[in-house]
Amino acid sequence: MLDAVPQYEGKLDAELERQQANEALRVEFAEKANGVGAYIDERSAALSELSMDGKGTMEEQLEAVKAFQADTLTYQPQLDDTEAVNQALEAAIVFDNPHTQYNMDSLRSSWALLSAAINRALNETQNQILIRDSKGLSETQIGEYRQSFHHFDKVSRLSRTSLRVNIEWAAVTSLLHIRFCVASNFASSYSRGKRS
Repeated sequence: MLDAVPQYEGKLDAELERQQANEALRVEFAEKANGVGAYIDERSAALSELSMDGKGTMEEQLEAVKAFQADTLTYQPQLDDTEAVNQALEAAIVFDNPHTQYNMDSLRSSWALLSAAINRALNETQNQILIRDSKGLSETQIGEYRQSFHHFDKVSRLSRTSLRVNIEWAAVTSLLHIRFCVASNFASSYSRGKRS
């Protein structure tokens, strides 16, 4: 019986070390995810401001959106670093993180939404330039059209919000499914172990 105590203490020490490593991964992921999430939220708000601003000529607006896109894409390595930590968490079979509200699925979807919104702003501005040039409209007329459109485009804004909520809900449900599968596998292996 006394011979089993050192073995048991060794197992406890190994488990403590594993839990400490998992916690370090949770904290590292949370720091990176909180930074990326805040950046995406800030850039999304800045893009909305940029799109609604309409200052300068359309060519200047187009260049401003292109510069915004280039500046935003420089943040991609931080998202990739966060992805690497997330993969380490998944390899360690760690699915909960009380240190952050973000998970990798929600960050990926938010990044994709931001990229799509930037591309949409670029296309919209390029189309307005083409319309202006082909129809002989003035910058003022295009600006008035844009303001009217944005004023009455409440449905599109609501659908973008709804899309983001749906994407985040899908991420949460997939995380719950993974947790259920892990718990089921643990329960079945535990019950098999009791029978042996």
